[in-house]
Amino acid sequence: MAMKMTNKIIVLLMTALLAVAAVSCRKRSINGDLDGMWQVMSIEYKDGRTVNPEGIYYCLFLHTFNLRKTGGYSIAGNMIYEGDELKLEAPYATPEQLEPWGINSKVTTFRILHLSGSKMTLESDYAHLELRKF
Repeated sequence: MAMKMTNKIIVLLMTALLAVAAVSCRKRSINGDLDGMWQVMSIEYKDGRTVNPEGIYYCLFLHTFNLRKTGGYSIAGNMIYEGDELKLEAPYATPEQLEPWGINSKVTTFRILHLSGSKMTLESDYAHLELRKF
């Protein structure tokens, strides 16, 4: 009888330990509404040009970003999100590769003018971007 009770306790403890281990490995959002996939709806460049790109996305999560283009390539890099600023560093991309996302250098700092669970407005010294959460 005592052996059966000991086995039940061991099984129960192992199940609890496994459940805690499974939950503790999951990464959670640390950036609130910023984290997620954002579709670029419009880019207004400081020279007056305005474009409404199709299939251009910002994927932001934890300390990284990924710029994606439907049917094209993607660019990965590091991001720093503090207060109302978003700094993107793309060390392996050229300014020409970054231009479709409204970026003109390997390191760009955006001011976050608006951020909610569904819309975001970014502004740099190069462009003004309107995005929606996808």
